[in-house]
Amino acid sequence: MSHVLAHDTTHTDDRPVLFRLQPALFLGLGGWVSIPPRIDPQAPVLVAVHGVGRDARNQASAFAARAAEQGRMVVAPCFDEQAWPGYQRLGSRGRRADLALVRLLDLIAFRWQVNTRRMVLFGYSGGAQFAHRFALLHPHRVMRLSLCASGWYTWPSEEAFPMGLGDGTGPTAFLGQVARNNFGRLLQMPLQVMVGTEDCLADERTRSTGQLDRLQGTHRLERARRWVAVLRDEALRRGLQPRVELTELAGAGHDFRQCLAGGELLEQVLPRTSGQQQRLGQAA
Repeated sequence: MSHVLAHDTTHTDDRPVLFRLQPALFLGLGGWVSIPPRIDPQAPVLVAVHGVGRDARNQASAFAARAAEQGRMVVAPCFDEQAWPGYQRLGSRGRRADLALVRLLDLIAFRWQVNTRRMVLFGYSGGAQFAHRFALLHPHRVMRLSLCASGWYTWPSEEAFPMGLGDGTGPTAFLGQVARNNFGRLLQMPLQVMVGTEDCLADERTRSTGQLDRLQGTHRLERARRWVAVLRDEALRRGLQPRVELTELAGAGHDFRQCLAGGELLEQVLPRTSGQQQRLGQAA
């Protein structure tokens, strides 16, 4: 039932070691892990979730050096296209992608004696869809949530989950009720939404229906703005201080490397500045 390490984990210098975890027999989820030279067992891991291109290794390597400075592991799960075609929506062929990640984190905690009870959670594109829906179902596991370039969002509406917070049909029909019950906790979570200023054209991977386009907009930039606005309004309606922030990444389109280029994405996900670090610590 255990994972098999594809690379030696011995450090020969002060750089983090990046290696692959083969899929576990249970629920079949593997990925890439970055191990810092010195692990702080109290530092929550960063979980970085890929988009539909499924480049989990790139997600792990993008954050490895900054995470190592903080004694933090990076876990980049790889949702194989054949096994997990609908991982963004958490359900795939009767299997729960969110529960597979929980199991993977439990195995990592046991193997390396690190804190995976709560995580810093980041998702890019399809991974951002997964990440905010995971946070809706497991808010107790997420201390800080960062999303970049999500294609679309779960809305505080009566439509069936994952479109809204309503009940659906089939074996995952109850997920809407769970998400609905946890929505207030999402509103109280430090939540950073990022999107490129040039990510304003729909492409072949942009989910588009008349209802979705009318509610959320026709492209990722517009959808991010509208979702942040509706979360802020909902927080105020409930008497809460809004904790969601929107960052528009100058000059970036729908390209992970472009989003990273200016350094702002990295700073938002794993901040170095004292004010942001203090907020990150308070969220724990």
